[in-house]
Amino acid sequence: MNLEVNEPNESLFSFAKLNSITCGDQDAMRHFNQVFIEETLSLDLNTLKKSVEKKDYAEVNRVAHKMKSSIDLYCIDSVSEEIRKIEDLAAMDEELDKIPEILSNIEPKLARVREEITALL
Repeated sequence: MNLEVNEPNESLFSFAKLNSITCGDQDAMRHFNQVFIEETLSLDLNTLKKSVEKKDYAEVNRVAHKMKSSIDLYCIDSVSEEIRKIEDLAAMDEELDKIPEILSNIEPKLARVREEITALL
């Protein structure tokens, strides 16, 4: 498996930051990718969706906060601002009706990232 550093405009994500912190260590990058897929793109995303459905905005805030660092690590710029918006709205307890729409906008993007990274493993 070759986890090359791809340009952000070629994909929804980039390995540039991950490559930098792992010094290009392919095994470390593979480990980060597996954790990202299993935790952020599976467990955390499912928890976020369920919390939005239950209108548990404290949990929405917690999970969105947790997810944003991983989203930033993978340079998923198209989702970065939106996950912060979800976190902020939930924290401020304002415009909560916007959260489901924002979440539905980021889900297909994260699904595509998941598919692309999974294909590299």
